[in-house]
Amino acid sequence: MYVSDPHTIFKSYSQKSCQFECILRLATDKAGCLPWDFPVPTTDEDVPPPDVCVGNYDADQLIAFRTAMFVTDVSTCDCLPDCERIAYEVHVDKIPLPNRKELCRDVVFVYRARN
Repeated sequence: MYVSDPHTIFKSYSQKSCQFECILRLATDKAGCLPWDFPVPTTDEDVPPPDVCVGNYDADQLIAFRTAMFVTDVSTCDCLPDCERIAYEVHVDKIPLPNRKELCRDVVFVYRARN
C-alpha cells in the first residue's frame, strides 16, 4: 500500500499502518465480520464492506477476529519500510529495592499539635 493507494485507512503511509491494515483485513476475512469499534477499510466498489460483529450474537466470530489480530505474524504482510524512520532500542535495567522496613527506617514522622 502506497500513499496514493485509495484503499487504506490511514492518510499517509507507514510500515506500521500498512501492517495494521493487513492484519485487520486478514482477521476480518477469517472471522467473517469486523467489530464495531474498529475502522472500516475502504474497498473496491465491487466489494461490499464487511459485516459488523455485534455483541453476544456474534461471540464466536468476535473471538476468531481478536485471536487472528493478535496471532497473525506481520511478516505475512507485504509492507515496505518507511522512507524516514528513527528506531530506538529499549533496554530495561532493574535493581532490587530494599524491603519496606529498611526503606522506611530512616523516615521520621513529626506531629505538631494544633493550637
